Amino acid sequence: MKEADWQKRNGMKEGFSRVLANYTQLRRERKSDGVKLPKTRIVVALTQADHEVFALTTLKQRWIDAYIGNNEANLRHLASISGPTSYLASARAISDYIRHELSHSPDHEIRELVGQLEVDNEKPWFIPVTTMGKRPSEMPAPPISAHVELPLLLALCDENNVLM
Repeated sequence: MKEADWQKRNGMKEGFSRVLANYTQLRRERKSDGVKLPKTRIVVALTQADHEVFALTTLKQRWIDAYIGNNEANLRHLASISGPTSYLASARAISDYIRHELSHSPDHEIRELVGQLEVDNEKPWFIPVTTMGKRPSEMPAPPISAHVELPLLLALCDENNVLM
């Protein structure tokens, strides 16, 4: 990455840390006021997961590229009875893998972030997504998205106790 990229990265990390600190403080204050807080699940959408600076190349190939390469088959599978459940199971496995990789990062702030995102012992979900996925070269067409609907699916499952 170029120096400007590192500066942008640091600025984004600082901004995210401030948002997280504010959220944590608000929860702490409400708890101390005796307010019963609802269950909270944090979903971190790792946007542009197919970008060349994304360090997890194998993950990109197996999670983003494979999904885009078999887009029609994946959509048919999601429409089946067991489709959403198996999709969520795969997403949880990917999230666990990313959590493991982040917790072993050489960057101290990144390692700490994993624990900071846990709310009431609920592990965060890390979901690599892209809206600019490239189709295989034999299929010239506009880019397609990959996994951008997953955070919404998780929210719907939590709200309606669906697929659990």
